Amino acid sequence: MAMPGRQDKPMTGRLSGLCPRFFGAWVRTVQRRRWLVLLAAALLTVLAVVACARLGISTNTVDMISPEVPFRQHAKAYNAAFPQLDNTIVAVVDAPTPEGADHLAAALAQRAVRMPSVREVYLPGGGMLRSHALLYLSQERLAALVKRLAEAEPLLATLSHSPNMQGLADILALAAERGADGEMAGLDRLLREMARTADVGPGAPAAALSWQSLLTPEGSEGVSRTRRFVVLHPKLDFTRLKPAAAAIAAVRTAANDLQADAGAGSRIRLTGEAVIEHQELETVEAGGSRAALLSLFAVSIILLTGFRAPRLAAASLVTLIAGLVWTAGLAAVTVGDLNLISVAFAVLFLGLGIDFCIHFALRYREERRAGTAAALEAAGRGVGCALLLSALCAALGFLSFLPTSYRGLAELGLISALGMFVAVVASLTVLPALLAIWQPRHGRAEPPRLVARERDFVARHGRKVLAVAAVAGLVGLMIAPTLNFDFNPMNLRDPETSSIITFNDLASDVQTSPYAVNVLADDPGAAERIAAEFRAAGGFGSVRTLDSFVPKTQDAKLRMLEDAAFFLAPILARPAEAPSLSPDARADAYRDLIAAASKLGEGEGEVAAAARELRASLLASGESPDLAAIETRWTAYLPDTLNFLTEALSAGPLTRADLPDDLRQRWIGVDGRARVEVRPSAAITGNGDIRRFAERAQSIDSAATGAPIVIQEASKAVVGAFKEATLYALLAIVLLLAVALGRVLDVVLTLAPLALAAVLTVATAALVGIPLNFANVIVLPLLMGLGVSSGIHLVLRARDVARIDEIFTTSTPRAVLLSVLTTLASFGTLMVSDHRGMSSMGALLTIAIAFTLLSVLVVLPCLLAQVKSPRMRGL
Repeated sequence: MAMPGRQDKPMTGRLSGLCPRFFGAWVRTVQRRRWLVLLAAALLTVLAVVACARLGISTNTVDMISPEVPFRQHAKAYNAAFPQLDNTIVAVVDAPTPEGADHLAAALAQRAVRMPSVREVYLPGGGMLRSHALLYLSQERLAALVKRLAEAEPLLATLSHSPNMQGLADILALAAERGADGEMAGLDRLLREMARTADVGPGAPAAALSWQSLLTPEGSEGVSRTRRFVVLHPKLDFTRLKPAAAAIAAVRTAANDLQADAGAGSRIRLTGEAVIEHQELETVEAGGSRAALLSLFAVSIILLTGFRAPRLAAASLVTLIAGLVWTAGLAAVTVGDLNLISVAFAVLFLGLGIDFCIHFALRYREERRAGTAAALEAAGRGVGCALLLSALCAALGFLSFLPTSYRGLAELGLISALGMFVAVVASLTVLPALLAIWQPRHGRAEPPRLVARERDFVARHGRKVLAVAAVAGLVGLMIAPTLNFDFNPMNLRDPETSSIITFNDLASDVQTSPYAVNVLADDPGAAERIAAEFRAAGGFGSVRTLDSFVPKTQDAKLRMLEDAAFFLAPILARPAEAPSLSPDARADAYRDLIAAASKLGEGEGEVAAAARELRASLLASGESPDLAAIETRWTAYLPDTLNFLTEALSAGPLTRADLPDDLRQRWIGVDGRARVEVRPSAAITGNGDIRRFAERAQSIDSAATGAPIVIQEASKAVVGAFKEATLYALLAIVLLLAVALGRVLDVVLTLAPLALAAVLTVATAALVGIPLNFANVIVLPLLMGLGVSSGIHLVLRARDVARIDEIFTTSTPRAVLLSVLTTLASFGTLMVSDHRGMSSMGALLTIAIAFTLLSVLVVLPCLLAQVKSPRMRGL
């Protein structure tokens, strides 16, 4: 029994003859040996599962570019010279006071030193640099600080011998006796800080008085900043999927404990390359797994709805899952580690691999309805060539990145290309074997009314559809060039993760921005010469070498410190152990404080207002305040400040040889090479800033490296790879179609929907603001393989019918529709990922597949109807 309008003649062109007979014989053999085929498939699945155990994930976006390109070579040389600067954990310590930040950072560093998972701990600004901190101030700021200390001499004299509540009471009493004419400098600030920190009641914020801030003049942030850093180099365990997991977990636990003990206003946040990649891997894992499960669910629903035959859908799903496992096993063998792009291969396979099952299954059901005796063999003979050609075209689209320097997409392309051939093999082995055993029912046929409606639409509106498509294509061509490329990999990561929030916070400050450039010099002398070139060029921020840590104009600064030490050293010399007040003595001092504050508050001016504020705060504490807690709030940091002043005022000259080893090792490598660090002159807030800074730095030294240059050069490599891959894919697919189809007209008809879908995809992305990036750049080369696949099935099926409207009575349109819908649903699930790279890939693929569906099922039939004539068929 033949279907209406069906032509029982063989296909013309190069696909006739041997190809259909081969696939018919292949499926016939599979049907006869179905149990052996399924046993072999099961064993192969087990082997693939074992191989998958070695499959890892690398989150380094730079590694997705070929290591042979120059900027990768520069970065490799720099990392080899300074390995301790690579893959670090950076703990950002913030506290309400400089002293609190110092204590918190020191405590974290002490704990980290004892962690087995941490290789090295570096506390910037500690040790000798702290004791010589005043030498790093400018002469103007140091002079202002010395003046402030001289004005605070009476205060320091009292507190150095009585660093407790009694000493504070004596200071206020002395100030009250002197009156307005003898006010101490900075007394108003002291009174206000005492008032602010006096509340120790339930729910009150834990706040301690910062003596360092009080004694520091305005503008001397170098001494009084409330942010500190602890840099940790973790021991990476590459036998685990997350090599830095143990170190990050240990540091985070210690940070949480210390932060809780420090109280409100203090926090420790983790960032750095190791933490960012760790959290990105967690995001990719969660998003990829969620997308794969949603994809499988969506595909299952579409198959059940579209097939209307549960056994047919079940056989297709089993085949699909087996093919996915085989592909994952091949990925483990051929690639080893997935990257942030190739990890999406599972979703790609689910969306594309099911297409082969759909076309075979629906062709099998069509043959059964037509009464064909050997339906499975006929299905293999009817669609085998089209499946192979579709797989070849899709594989060419995937493999187009292999010759380029974009290794990240090349690996995804290799895995996915292998997956296409796996899908063909599974569809022509596992699926026929399952169908031979289960023998699903015919299912319901196409509704006659729907078929008639489709025929009528093509006949009546075909030319209008083509006119609209042509106009849309021309408009799309005008809009497409406005599509942007976002080359910053930080924009691909989940902005809500703590490491990215902290990274962006640091990037907003020039002094802490991770967007620094580094140059590797042969020796310290060469480093100084390179630094001089950058300083002379202008337009940069700080330019540092190891010698930058040797204070400038030391002679003048040391004379200032000697003068200050002359009058301050005697009063800072205090007993080894500070006297501790008894409860009664503390109570007496408290009453004296209130009395002195009351007397000071009787006058006018800033001091009087501050004294009234202090008195009100003390009286608000009630009749029985916790005086020991109040005293602790006021004096906890005082001994540290006095010790710091004693050390800083007695500091001597500092030379390069005196610099601590942990600092030297960060600027002079073990092989003697030195580094130069160049910072931007303003905060980098966008891609334009990165590009300008990188290009300017490279104009001074072409071997410069660092985040801005790596990002900029990687973008150039990706854009170049994208252009190359698009050209390679187009040429390869056109050549393959020309050889396989054998007719110019069929090649044009197959590629026309692809061209329209590509133009509309790019234009839509530009209009809705979806830029190309490191992840979604694969969409257009991939679209060539995807778009041409559906066109192949329709064009080849059009050869078998007398009139184009008869194609709607076959299974091919439904197969194309279900294939595109499953692909659309599968790729769309990537959008639920929190990883912006995967999400943008899903969004752009969804747009591309939607336009492919429109082009293939609406535009292509109308185009076929216009050219389907005896004259055109001869082309």
